[in-house]
Amino acid sequence: MDPEYPHDPETEVQGRLHRLTTTKMFRDTSWTMLTEVAGMVSQLITLVLIGRAFDKETYGIFAGTVAFMNVISPFTTVGMGYVLVQRIAGERGDPDIESGRAWTTVVLGGLVGVSFVLATCSLIVPQVSIRVLLALALGELVFSQITYTGRFCAQALDRPANGAQVVATVWALRLLAAIVYLVATPDPTLAGWSYFHMTASFVGAMLTVFALNRVLHLRPRVGLARAHDIRRGLGFSLTIGASYLKNDADKTLLLTFAKPEAAGLYSLAYRVITPLYVPVRALADSTFARFFREGNQSATDTYRLARRTTFIGGGLTLAGGIATMACAPLLPWLLGEKWEPAVVATQWLAFVPFLVALQMYAFNALIGLGRQKECLFVTVGASVLNIGLNLVLIPRYTWKGSTAATITAEMISIAALWVLLRREVHRAPSGEHLRTI
Repeated sequence: MDPEYPHDPETEVQGRLHRLTTTKMFRDTSWTMLTEVAGMVSQLITLVLIGRAFDKETYGIFAGTVAFMNVISPFTTVGMGYVLVQRIAGERGDPDIESGRAWTTVVLGGLVGVSFVLATCSLIVPQVSIRVLLALALGELVFSQITYTGRFCAQALDRPANGAQVVATVWALRLLAAIVYLVATPDPTLAGWSYFHMTASFVGAMLTVFALNRVLHLRPRVGLARAHDIRRGLGFSLTIGASYLKNDADKTLLLTFAKPEAAGLYSLAYRVITPLYVPVRALADSTFARFFREGNQSATDTYRLARRTTFIGGGLTLAGGIATMACAPLLPWLLGEKWEPAVVATQWLAFVPFLVALQMYAFNALIGLGRQKECLFVTVGASVLNIGLNLVLIPRYTWKGSTAATITAEMISIAALWVLLRREVHRAPSGEHLRTI
């Protein structure tokens, strides 16, 4: 300690704040959060425009269909984004080769996913026409996944803010598409919006590849992922797919149970709380590659990183949940009186992001430690519980049953992930077991 200030608490606090604000993690998180906020503003404005243009039933059909595609998207990408980070950040693979393999595999997998959606649509989303399904599937399973894989490229190269900027740009394009469509079309339809949505996603995918070439000097080499990378990616895709199933299956189930209006209310409420995920995702993006590096060195250091990030993310989402509950009554003023029932739904869901924050960094820590199987076990178990509760509760309680199922599943996930992470610290603090993976 400086002898000039031997016992000055204020100076010590200032010094700690200075050290915190000059760390790379703080800078990356700040820039990532800023671009996330910009993207979220675009999403919210798009939500207001689409919410005012469509009735609850039409919006519910759109949201339920997109949720169905979100559930299968981790399987169509075969976990290539996560493999990409592991190969580049953890194993020092060539970025040009690895990014080319990831993008090629994602596009081919997306086309397989489009075929699956068209083959199963009569069972899952019978209310949606083939043309709408094709447009939404291409937009969500092919073009959007190119953009999200680009974000993983930026994370792998320790440039998470650039990845967030790319995604924010795509959301801005979707906002522009919504404005152009609603201005040009006096009587908007779901089919028309799905075409504009697909076009914006396509332009965003092309911009992603171009931007990463210019900013990160990536020159992807076309090629398929190797067999062992696909096997490794399947572990990621199963884990993330189970997580998406837990988060999005309820919206599709509401639609499947012929309750599109309830699906609309529930999906809109979920959209309203989406901004609360901004700090959670920003912090997760800025530390994701670090979890792999720490995981190769020490389980104890990985645990400490998870604990610090959970404290930060949890505190921010808790404050955001309180603010959301207080501001929810403004929804009818923004979206129209038809959305009055969404006020209560939003208040019920306001603290779900807080529950997600309490588990996300423990999840990333376990992934970084090579414990995909344990993560898969937890997420599959929580997903099965969530779906089971939804099947029982939706027929009688509609969206309220879905909310209760979601909260129950998230709380169980929190407990299970932290128990597993603590066990990992005691079992393998040196990370020696990773050398066998």
